[in-house]
Amino acid sequence: PLFVRLSDGGIRNAYTYKILNMQRRAKTFVLRIGGIEDAKLRVIGFASEWTNEARLPVKPDAVGTFRVLVRADREKLDGKSSKLTLAVEDESTGTVHNYGSVFSGPAR
Repeated sequence: PLFVRLSDGGIRNAYTYKILNMQRRAKTFVLRIGGIEDAKLRVIGFASEWTNEARLPVKPDAVGTFRVLVRADREKLDGKSSKLTLAVEDESTGTVHNYGSVFSGPAR
């Protein structure tokens, strides 16, 4: 499904997020979301609680693949489609990359 209605009235979307580590050492990246007020994320296997950010380890010369759940209150959405930003920061360098996406929800 494009979205799931939660028992508390919130809306949840799921994403598969990949991070490429081209270094010869393990690195940790911090994933944050923006664009939707009070939205929270959870990463299966790494962040068990709804939070503002998640620390994601990626092995050397590897691609880390993560299942990311994003939760938002229905009244904070723009309708069927809201802009969502996924920002990933390299903890060792502080470099941040922003990626635009879409958060799906019910029509108003």
